[in-house]
Amino acid sequence: MKLLLSAVALVAMAAGSALAQQKGTASASNDQVNLVMLAGIEVVQKDLGVGDDVARKLTSLRDEFRVANGMEQEKAGIPAPGPQQRPTAEQQQKTREIVVKLNNEFVPKVTGLLSADQVKRLQQIQLQSRLVLGPMALFAPDLASELKLTDDQRQSLRALSAEMRERQFPGGAGGVAVGREAIDRAHKVAEEYATKAVDVLTAQQKETLNKLKGGEFDAAKVFPGVASLIIAGPARVQQKTEGAVESGRVQSDDILFLATNETVQKDLGVSDDVSRKLMSLLRVDYRKAEQKALEDAGVTNIQDRMRMMTRERQKYNEITKKAQDEFIPKLKELFTAEQYKRLQQIQLQNRFNMDGPKTLLEPEVASVLKLTADQKELLSDLSKDFSRSGPFQIFNGKRSFPYGTSGIKHGKEYRAQVIEMLTAEQKQALNKLEGNEFDLSAFVIMSRPFPPR
Repeated sequence: MKLLLSAVALVAMAAGSALAQQKGTASASNDQVNLVMLAGIEVVQKDLGVGDDVARKLTSLRDEFRVANGMEQEKAGIPAPGPQQRPTAEQQQKTREIVVKLNNEFVPKVTGLLSADQVKRLQQIQLQSRLVLGPMALFAPDLASELKLTDDQRQSLRALSAEMRERQFPGGAGGVAVGREAIDRAHKVAEEYATKAVDVLTAQQKETLNKLKGGEFDAAKVFPGVASLIIAGPARVQQKTEGAVESGRVQSDDILFLATNETVQKDLGVSDDVSRKLMSLLRVDYRKAEQKALEDAGVTNIQDRMRMMTRERQKYNEITKKAQDEFIPKLKELFTAEQYKRLQQIQLQNRFNMDGPKTLLEPEVASVLKLTADQKELLSDLSKDFSRSGPFQIFNGKRSFPYGTSGIKHGKEYRAQVIEMLTAEQKQALNKLEGNEFDLSAFVIMSRPFPPR
């Protein structure tokens, strides 16, 4: 019996078992393909025969699940998988706990949109997708009880599983397939051992398994859509954990991006539900809109994007700003008036620090401060000095201003000079625009250094 590898299984492998453990299972290897992710895939929705409205809701739940999973892992300090980022046993256990928690929340929402027959078919597709992960899939409590596995069979399946993982991840490799070549290798090996696992079963057990599987689902058709999920993945925000160092980068100062910063959200006092919606707005809805806007401008791949960012920066900024501005109304809907006002105050503080004195020359700020012609001239001169004297780094042969703590310190020094130029009335007006001081170090992106070779 030839089983086709579900692309969702690839997501599970590529994400370091991020989708591990469905509600009620005891091991990540028993359930790395969950109902929420499956139900959000178009080819699965067509197999189930759901209408357009239900399909949109299922896709939205899948996106929300991915965002929530990324947020929970960030909060738990679990690193994104990669050649230099291997999850510890404790982190793997925490990952399982996170997905159990999220499945308890999201699975009922998915099944609530489907009929009993559709839920049954979704579970059949899920079973077929789980089986291709390898021999340990047969140990899932619900499946093992139906098959009535003997002790000898369990021992044979465990031996096959250990053999499979050694071939998938030579030398251990942290149990994570990173990169297309590694994923393809894991795919082929999993297919081979899925067949070997079924061969361990008796004729009666195979018959039982086939009944549970239902009609065969061609999961290979799923791959193109899910491949983009692997690439997009949940983005990682800064984590000031032990061993982390400054990356030399800072989070974007655009208001849509600032709204997803964890420290900003704590300052605003947003709920967990609103926090998730904000993440989904940025990482799912906005990303799609931005991609379309860039494609309309002829940017169809990462090389085109990097070329525009370096050679046509102004055009790139105009395209992305227009895309962001279209989401401002949606952003405001998620906040109270006071919360949005505070968000704007934090944004101004950050811009003032990053862009220096020229920030006060922006029309919406200058009009409130009622700057004199002499003050504008002084600010313009000070702004040029701010740019010339920054703690620069060399990037692609050019000077680049680092927005780490050194950049923040530089910004504060020039802020003090600007404040001295203002009248008491102007200082008071600026304080109202900025509100209470916000710790700008929250925007410094941290990363872990590569281990020594």
